[in-house]
Amino acid sequence: MATKELSLGIYGIRINISGEADLIKNLESDFGVFFIGTPGPGISITIRHENPESTRDAWYSFGTRNWRVYARPDGCRLVVYPQGASCLCDYKTERFELKTQDPALAWELAYLLILSRAGEALDMKGLHRLHAGAAEFKGVPLLFCGRQGAGKTTLLLELLKDPAFRVISDDTPLIGRNGAVHQFPLRFGLGADSPHLPALREGVAPGAFLRPG
Repeated sequence: MATKELSLGIYGIRINISGEADLIKNLESDFGVFFIGTPGPGISITIRHENPESTRDAWYSFGTRNWRVYARPDGCRLVVYPQGASCLCDYKTERFELKTQDPALAWELAYLLILSRAGEALDMKGLHRLHAGAAEFKGVPLLFCGRQGAGKTTLLLELLKDPAFRVISDDTPLIGRNGAVHQFPLRFGLGADSPHLPALREGVAPGAFLRPG
C-alpha cells in the first residue's frame, strides 16, 4: 500500500508522520484539528508495516508487562511490545520508527507516540497537561476533575447538547503558565455501557467537537 504523510502543528510543535494511507487517514481523524498538511522541520515519526526490530546487539534496560526498553550501541533506545511491535527512538534527532505487521496495533501505538512526544515538547514550553475534562461556556473555561471512570466524558457529552458549550478536551486540557486553558486532542473515552456510545459509533469523529484554540 502507498505511504502518505501527515504534518501536525500543535502550539508550535511540528510532528511529521509517515505511514500507510489507511493509517494516516485514521490519524487525521484523531488529530485533524491540528492538521497542517505540508511537512517541515520537527519531530519525525515513521510507521512501517514490517516485523519488529531485532534486539540483537542491544541490552535490556527496564520495562513493564506492556513494554521493554533496550539500549543500543548507537545511542538509540528500542522499545519492544509483546503484542508484536517495536519503536526505535533517537531522542537526539527526534526521529522515531515504529514497526509492526498489525494495522490496529500500529494505529494505537502511533496515536500514543504522538501524544507522548507532543506532551513532552509542550511541557518544555510551559503548557502542561491536566487530567480533567474541560469545556467552554460563553468564553469561560470549565474544568471537571475526577478519577478515571468518574464520568467526566459523560458529563461533557451531556453539556454538548446545549450549543452554548464547546469541548476543550475530554481528558487532558493544557494549562499555561498564566492559567489559561488550551485544548489538547484526545479520543473520547467511554465505557461499554455508556448511552452516548451508539451515537459515536455512527460516525461522529473524535475531533468533531473540537475547534482550534
